[in-house]
Amino acid sequence: MNSRERFLSVMRFNAPDVVPLPCLFQCFETETIRRWHREGLRRDAHYVQQFGFERMELAPVVLGALPPLERIDIEESQEWRAGTDREHADETAERVDAAKEQFPIKSPAHWSAMLGRLNPESPARYPRFWEDYCRGRRGRDYPLGIQWTGPFSSLRDWMGLHGLGAALQSDRGWVAEMVSYLGDFVTQAARRAVQDVDLDFAVIREPWACRLGVVSSTDAFRQVFAPYYRQVIGYLREGGVSAIIIEARGQVGQLIPEWLASGVNGLAYLEAGAGLDARVLRRQYGKELALIGNLDHQALAGQRRDIADEVLGKVPALLEQGGYFPAPDRPVPSDVFFEDYEYYLSLLRRLG
Repeated sequence: MNSRERFLSVMRFNAPDVVPLPCLFQCFETETIRRWHREGLRRDAHYVQQFGFERMELAPVVLGALPPLERIDIEESQEWRAGTDREHADETAERVDAAKEQFPIKSPAHWSAMLGRLNPESPARYPRFWEDYCRGRRGRDYPLGIQWTGPFSSLRDWMGLHGLGAALQSDRGWVAEMVSYLGDFVTQAARRAVQDVDLDFAVIREPWACRLGVVSSTDAFRQVFAPYYRQVIGYLREGGVSAIIIEARGQVGQLIPEWLASGVNGLAYLEAGAGLDARVLRRQYGKELALIGNLDHQALAGQRRDIADEVLGKVPALLEQGGYFPAPDRPVPSDVFFEDYEYYLSLLRRLG
């Protein structure tokens, strides 16, 4: 069984022949790799090869703002700096209250200006030699997909969390209009990828929640965001894309039924510290939802008995039931020893 066959088999809830470790689901903090270099990891090593992960790729398609938003510093001093960094707010401050967040969308007029960056026909969305790329992916033995940021997170980045929240309260129709445009935009911008390449999966990045719960209501999801998901996922399904994965952090438990109703069939990364447990979710949703992650990143920074308890307490039963890819619930932090991470991987492979 090659990597592509194994990925699709697991998504169909068949037991894998070996422990599935696609490279796209294995993430590290930058400082972690720097530390591991000091602890013996070869500086010229490719981590996929070093750790024996399976190949899994994203097609080089840009499904966000073009050109991307540039950094704009609001104010800078010896005490603090605040500004926007591309599509994400970035604040570094001891006196945050002295700075005002600046976001590109504050009114419908600003949204109209943003539309210039959301042209689905922009030539830079695809590589110049796209046809050559497609020919090289025919008959591949690894999963290939596309990835983009979901509607809530995109609007949060462009409006700020407080601005988006206020708009959902005072002018939900305007927010629904923007979300509707984003649905049309994604389906049009992704058309060539869906038609030209036999895609296996799509990842929608949606940091929707925090550890205490979702940052918006399920009512807002049903009214404003669910139509986007139904439209985009319906289009992908018609194009033969079988795996639709939401990548979300925090306590997203109350949104899972909403995502399932919209056509989602995979969820990453199931943050253990936010109270999510893959074993409980499996009992709740059975074979409706493939699960990715849920191995507590804090356990990896503990003693080896902590690592063993975390791996052996969750992974064997989940692997046996199918529909599960083992992975840490957050990027591996820099307080994890290189040898302990290799021990963690050895435990996983013994289970296969």
